[in-house]
Amino acid sequence: MLFGFLFILNIPLLVLAQGGEPGSTGYSIVKCTGVCGWLDLIELINRVIKFLLYFATILAVFAFIYAGFLMMTAGGNASKVTEAKGIFIKVVTGLVLAYAAWIIVYFILEALNVAPKFREFIK
Repeated sequence: MLFGFLFILNIPLLVLAQGGEPGSTGYSIVKCTGVCGWLDLIELINRVIKFLLYFATILAVFAFIYAGFLMMTAGGNASKVTEAKGIFIKVVTGLVLAYAAWIIVYFILEALNVAPKFREFIK
């Protein structure tokens, strides 16, 4: 069930449905025309971090599959079961830390009542 949920969360990434301006022929990473400013840099950093979080989630799904395969094919071998459990724990810990860091930054910026223009980029 967890794997299905994580997969559904990443479907837009997999089909390249991130969006773009209506009527545009392509998708730009940062929507700045002419000279890019500070907010455009923040938007770029935000999009890179979001991409890395999506990528980490996809890698975590594959790590879960591998750990599950190890556990299912252990055949009573305690060392393989222990290795699989270690993979599960490390992957969950990594995902929790990565998403918790992003959530903490988001709530700090909300608590500081950051300008609405800047706040758009972190949602």
